[in-house]
Amino acid sequence: MDDSGVDRALTISPWPYRWNMGYVLDILPENRRWLAVAVLVDPFDAEGPTQLERYVKDHGVCGLRIQGRIIEMDPVDQPATTPLWKKAADLGMTLDVNASQDEYDAVARRAREFPDLRI
Repeated sequence: MDDSGVDRALTISPWPYRWNMGYVLDILPENRRWLAVAVLVDPFDAEGPTQLERYVKDHGVCGLRIQGRIIEMDPVDQPATTPLWKKAADLGMTLDVNASQDEYDAVARRAREFPDLRI
């Protein structure tokens, strides 16, 4: 990274890895100076908010990606996913929503619901 003139980077786990964040968490400690990590957490899992908090407290993760239709989460703002959105807001995280244009209204509703959440 230094040779390329890059001083900071963010990695977001690609969907083919599903909910396994092991590979990014393994490389984060030795690259923390320049690498930030956003994770994927199953928004339908009751343990999702707890898992997200562990990622933040134990590993220093700074972001969360919510997948929309890729995981059949339609609409993006369905009530079952509220606890994960709330936990991200409570932890002061940045949220990346992987949504299509026709999902933007649902994302906007969530932005109004969680005005302090960086989306």
